[in-house]
Amino acid sequence: RPAIRVAVIGTGFAGGSHVEALRRVPGVEVAVLAGSSDERARAASERLGIAGGTGDFRRVLDDPSIA
Repeated sequence: RPAIRVAVIGTGFAGGSHVEALRRVPGVEVAVLAGSSDERARAASERLGIAGGTGDFRRVLDDPSIA
């Protein structure tokens, strides 16, 4: 298991760029993607190969497993 689990907020171009950059950092896992709606977040997380997606960034902030 990676040492650091992170989330990215944003499903557009910048969010995808951040996901790709974070994947290059050893020991980091992009665990969830937050967007403006559940549907957009799920679609983007599937496209980017991320396990979780949510339309409510507060869920991410409340998740103790996310650094």
